[in-house]
Amino acid sequence: LLAVAGLGDHDRALDLLLRAEPLAVAAGQQHDAMVWLGQAGSILFARGDFPAAAERFRRALKISESLGTAFTPAWAYSVARTYLERNDLPAAEPYLAQATKLADPNDLALGAALALSRARIAEAQSRLPDAESAYQSIAADTTLAPPDRQEALGRLARLYARSSRPNEAANKYRDLPAVGEATRSRLERDDSRLSYGASIADLYAEYVDFLMERGETLPALETAAAIRGRLLGGAPVRTASLRQLAAATGHVILFYSVGPTRSWLWTITPTAVHASLLPGADTLRPLLANYRQLIEDLRDPRQSEDPTRRRLTELLLHPAAAALPPGAHVYLVPDGPLHALNFETLASPHHPDRYWIEDATITVAPALGLLLAPAQRPSGARALLVGDPAVMPEPYQPLP
Repeated sequence: LLAVAGLGDHDRALDLLLRAEPLAVAAGQQHDAMVWLGQAGSILFARGDFPAAAERFRRALKISESLGTAFTPAWAYSVARTYLERNDLPAAEPYLAQATKLADPNDLALGAALALSRARIAEAQSRLPDAESAYQSIAADTTLAPPDRQEALGRLARLYARSSRPNEAANKYRDLPAVGEATRSRLERDDSRLSYGASIADLYAEYVDFLMERGETLPALETAAAIRGRLLGGAPVRTASLRQLAAATGHVILFYSVGPTRSWLWTITPTAVHASLLPGADTLRPLLANYRQLIEDLRDPRQSEDPTRRRLTELLLHPAAAALPPGAHVYLVPDGPLHALNFETLASPHHPDRYWIEDATITVAPALGLLLAPAQRPSGARALLVGDPAVMPEPYQPLP
């Protein structure tokens, strides 16, 4: 669950949580149900489905209040945050007041989150000097956890960008990676690192958009790669190294970065780097869900009248078609909901009646930095694993 959520495959993580919560209720495990509801709310929040997230957080809050747990102020804050994302300040304020009243003064993380929320309200109410001062104070407070300081820094950069102060915005955005390194050094467990990555993904998406709007294509590529490098390891990403890798291996590199409202594809060859603007997760997610259902129903995408496969091919592969001739070798690095897509089953960009796997050799990697890291080859014996499900749907027969 942590792995799929941290890599951005929120659909799969949410499916697991939605199945777990009613099981906990049926077993009378109210505390577990509260936890699953809260985590489902977090996934829905990350997906941008704020009404559904608020509903889960409210249910978790209600259970916490009935059980008298210490999580009550945190759930109240979570409800408030969903309303803030929808700019519904009147709905957010009572939950924010409840969280503030019940919060433990020694809980610095929740205290910082509440301070950030109040700064966001000031910004939404056009009290920009108040918001700027609050963001600056949080970002500069070294007693706070680095993730809180990083969020404040990112929001301060966005405030400057929206206030037509691009140079100040650029300076603050450039400080994000340094604070991010401090965060990563304090997150030793893999699950903490993944949760951290999910929480700041939108800040980096805004940073990437800011750089692309300024025409800084290569720094935007390296910035988009940085967040996954901090999560999953690998070598630092420099565009020159990627082009050298493409030349040395004879591969084309497709690197996707998915944001809420717009996404980017960088096509990297030995001689050039080309950036393409793509739709955001809000547009891609319904298409991916439809296509996934088509595959799970064991329908042949080539023969189906459903236009989803054609549309996904147009959006995700056609921008790079000139670099993907038949026989191409491709390193493909997906992002967010694209992790759940089997790219090999899309149409070949040059032969729509064929699967892409018939025209290309495709290697999928979770992060660009892992492509650049020295190969770790296993020593000793090798193994070939072949799946043989106990129950096969008609008309398929078990393997011999």
